Amino acid sequence: MSQAASFEVLARYVPELVVRRLASAALPLTLPALDEFPAAVLFADISGFTALTERLSGAGPAGAEELTRIVNSYFSKLIEVITAHGGDVVKFAGDALIAVWRPGDPDDTAPILAQRATQCAVLVQTVLTQTQVGKSSPLSLKICVGVGDMRFMHLGGERGRCELLLAGEPLADLGAAGALTTPGQVVLTPSAGAALRAVTKGETLAGGFFRVTALSGTLPIKKLPQTPGAPGLAEALTAYVPAAVRTRLEAGQTEWLAELRPLSVLFVNLPDLTFRTPLARAQQAMVELQRTLAPGLTLDRALG
Repeated sequence: MSQAASFEVLARYVPELVVRRLASAALPLTLPALDEFPAAVLFADISGFTALTERLSGAGPAGAEELTRIVNSYFSKLIEVITAHGGDVVKFAGDALIAVWRPGDPDDTAPILAQRATQCAVLVQTVLTQTQVGKSSPLSLKICVGVGDMRFMHLGGERGRCELLLAGEPLADLGAAGALTTPGQVVLTPSAGAALRAVTKGETLAGGFFRVTALSGTLPIKKLPQTPGAPGLAEALTAYVPAAVRTRLEAGQTEWLAELRPLSVLFVNLPDLTFRTPLARAQQAMVELQRTLAPGLTLDRALG
């Protein structure tokens, strides 16, 4: 018999900024909804994951188990460092993730947020380089940091599913920064580089991007605060958790089986949807996608 997952379990699958938004709003949340604030954004991309997957996929079930162990170990260490430094992991995209630093105090200006994210990025490169994740597993990270005004759109609602979409100029800048970043490096977007010019050492790249080699100043570490549970929050969080995950959680299965299997993936590109798109138009597009796609499919979109 299925049972509703607890708030504590569901909160592990949802960004803290969503939990905080729901805790401060009248429930159920009226869609669409929009949050706007300055934020630092960190994009971390694992290099070597594809080659590792190809190598282990030929080993059958044992290879799938080993791949799961390695990826869990690597991402767990990465997420641990990010949250310990106040970052909130908001999106996964295959072997990459996006984390944001949002204002928590009046003193959390854009430069302060950018410095916290960059401090974290530099430490991550040190910690993950020293982390042994398995034999013959040469994984490394490319990290980019941007800063600027961000929009967090809560969209959808069809079939009880809500989607969090990220939009803002920092995301577009991070895409360009990624092309200039090699494994083991931390690269700042032009806006982040300008904000941190006084406390960073490194190399200026084409287009105003900046490769960090060292920080000349550091800020005290502030851990990401966790929102406590409240009546109705668990049910509200359920809308942000993919159906495949909810089904297992409701069955009391919190451990995941490792498997490698063929899938069909549909990639939908909406080039006219940008961070300047009005909220109502973004909502219309998301609802149409939800109505068209089969129930249970997960939409995951970050707008540049």
